[in-house]
Amino acid sequence: MIVELIKGQPIPVTLESTWLFVESISGKLTVEMDETGERVTLLNRSVFRYGKKLGRVLLSGEGRLSLEHGVGDFTAPIEGQKLDIQTMPKMQIDDDQQIEVSALPAVEIAQGQQVTISSMPKMQIENNQSLGVDSLPPVEIKAGQSLAVSTLPKVVLEVSGNLNAHIGEVPLSIPANTMRKGVWIKAKSTNTGLIDLMGFELAAGEQIRLDSTALIELTGTAPDAVQVLEY
Repeated sequence: MIVELIKGQPIPVTLESTWLFVESISGKLTVEMDETGERVTLLNRSVFRYGKKLGRVLLSGEGRLSLEHGVGDFTAPIEGQKLDIQTMPKMQIDDDQQIEVSALPAVEIAQGQQVTISSMPKMQIENNQSLGVDSLPPVEIKAGQSLAVSTLPKVVLEVSGNLNAHIGEVPLSIPANTMRKGVWIKAKSTNTGLIDLMGFELAAGEQIRLDSTALIELTGTAPDAVQVLEY
């Protein structure tokens, strides 16, 4: 499960699981059991074993959260383990997957092929040599260091010039829209039941922001309704 957390806006979710594993988060994750009011704070790559089904919980924090959950026994993977592989069968890397390579033999790139390099060891550029860089990972400049920039490419800020606000009873479909940047969804404060947003539940008055252009399905029991703001 991958969730974008916004500070001060808990996200409700119902989990039929007995454990949680915080696969990645930049800060801290707070989990509050809705039924009992119990709260627990989890750090990156920590495991929380509840011993029984969690049920409806509120997830609080800030930034991108990658969360695994399930039932039964669970042991978190150990970082830093190494495996020496001398031969491998053919393999295909799907979109959004990556492989870290620390060393390579001499490689010739044919026309039309490309290699993506996320990090490199120290290197020295000799006189009359040049290096073209299309993109860079995040760079941190330490105290006392400086970076000289002679030219910069043009920068275009993409914003949406459209606002579309409407209210509708559930069930409700918000059509896909490639022109929008995202959607605010708020369950009306007068609702008597829960609004189900593709697995996430919103109680009366709760809201969520989704940076998505895809189709969004909302279900519940009429006359419960939601307020929608597309931007």
